[in-house]
Amino acid sequence: MAAGQNALGYCYDKGTGVPQDAVEAYKWYVLAIAQKEPRAAVNMKALLLRLTPEQIAEGKRRADAFLAARLEQ
Repeated sequence: MAAGQNALGYCYDKGTGVPQDAVEAYKWYVLAIAQKEPRAAVNMKALLLRLTPEQIAEGKRRADAFLAARLEQ
């Protein structure tokens, strides 16, 4: 699952097959990193250079909401 989350983050990061969305990329990288996906940490490092504090906060909020929804299932 972590590799898939990293891949999805990369797609949003680069706009491959989906609209480019750095905040959504951040969300997926956070989820992958939480599962110890090393490639996600590398991707995140590059992404962080382009994000504002507000975008980071929104990405964290989205990741938290995703995890909360999964726990409710």
